[in-house]
Amino acid sequence: MLGSLARFSFHLTVGGVLLGSALAGLGALLVGRSLVLEGTRVTRLQGRPILMIVLGVILFGLMIPYLGLVVALATVTAVSAFATRESRPLEVAALAAVLAAFSVGVFVYALRLPLTIWPAL
Repeated sequence: MLGSLARFSFHLTVGGVLLGSALAGLGALLVGRSLVLEGTRVTRLQGRPILMIVLGVILFGLMIPYLGLVVALATVTAVSAFATRESRPLEVAALAAVLAAFSVGVFVYALRLPLTIWPAL
């Protein structure tokens, strides 16, 4: 039993390293490509979008254990929508609903991860 668990753990580690290496290689390829190709230049780094995305990720991590997957996803979608002035409330609400339904279906029901769906009252 212990030998099979050790081998399984090793394969998970190697798979994670391979996936991470592939993603890092793809990122390096895209950065290199962007330096070579001609196109419009980024004139100024925008702070608001970066701040909203980072804030959304932090809020998701803090909220999911206490408020559940649906509320955490709705909140992170709403906060991340403030990254642009072009988002509309109805579109954000629809996106949050579809994202929550899809995530619950995949992570809770299909993969059977022990995630809290709704806050415990």
